[in-house]
Amino acid sequence: MAGNDLIPENDDGWDVKRTAAFLGIAVQTLYNWSSLDKGPRPRRVGSRLIYSPRAVIHWREHDCNKTRHQVLYGN
Repeated sequence: MAGNDLIPENDDGWDVKRTAAFLGIAVQTLYNWSSLDKGPRPRRVGSRLIYSPRAVIHWREHDCNKTRHQVLYGN
């Protein structure tokens, strides 16, 4: 079963706490990544960061497993 099959159609997004729990990382890491334009891209709603569940799953499945060299140098 694909990860996207687990997301209800009407899901408006995940907050940082839910996204961090899903990815198994600290909330502060998401805030850091957001300021560095790294990781899954959030949208701002007021002062809150909201993540698209589909984008988070896509990022985890396709971009999360890049090597350190790929992340730093883009190769």
